[in-house]
Amino acid sequence: MNILAELGLIFCLVVTGCRLAPGTEGNRVVSDGRSSSLAVRPGLPLCNIERIGDTAFPFSVPQPIAVAATSNLVVSGFAADRDKKAPAGGVDVVIDGIPYASEYGLPRDDVREYFKVSAYKDVGFSFSRPAISFPPGPHRILIRVIAGDKKSYQESPAVLVMLR
Repeated sequence: MNILAELGLIFCLVVTGCRLAPGTEGNRVVSDGRSSSLAVRPGLPLCNIERIGDTAFPFSVPQPIAVAATSNLVVSGFAADRDKKAPAGGVDVVIDGIPYASEYGLPRDDVREYFKVSAYKDVGFSFSRPAISFPPGPHRILIRVIAGDKKSYQESPAVLVMLR
């Protein structure tokens, strides 16, 4: 394993607390997403992916969005349970069909003010994993917004990313 892979693995294990997939060379991340056992709800969620890697929304560059394999794959934005006008039950970042849990409940006063819904105060999310945890090449990324009751989710449109 090269030094970058070792550093990424150390970050993954120590900082993010993720688990390693059995039978790998030690540089792949296992899904820890909560949405895999939930029902899919029709419709689009109230959400916005605002950053992928170093690229911010609106994604004015043509897709796929390039992310260096030596950096972290960062996905962040906001999401809320539109039907309940409340925070979501969580957000999974889905990479090539595999859900990964994000940190959810980050402060977003701008979202609360824009929608004029006081419950939307802490609806930010952030996901970060070493890019080396995923194979180089194209990847399809979307988010699943888990309903406040944690029984179902809705999916955002996908964004194409190229890990180089």
